[in-house]
Amino acid sequence: MSHNPRNNPKADVIRSDRNEPVINDDFVAFAEDCSCAVYPVRVRPHKALVENAVKPLYRSVYFNMRMVFFSLDEFNIAIIFPCLISMKE
Repeated sequence: MSHNPRNNPKADVIRSDRNEPVINDDFVAFAEDCSCAVYPVRVRPHKALVENAVKPLYRSVYFNMRMVFFSLDEFNIAIIFPCLISMKE
């Protein structure tokens, strides 16, 4: 069976339920005809939550760097200590 995640459109769900949502019969028949399975999932959390969690780390590491790196190893060494300090705060 193929796997194609969807964002739980209202047309596909007749009755939403936390444990067992009721799926539109026509949509289930269509999915079966296409050899697919229908698994309703929760809506993804808003992107801003993740961005707000990353912002302090980005500011503490990236803004303080005024260097040019010629390898990934150099860059990783330069950011490890600010990351550790930021995580302790």
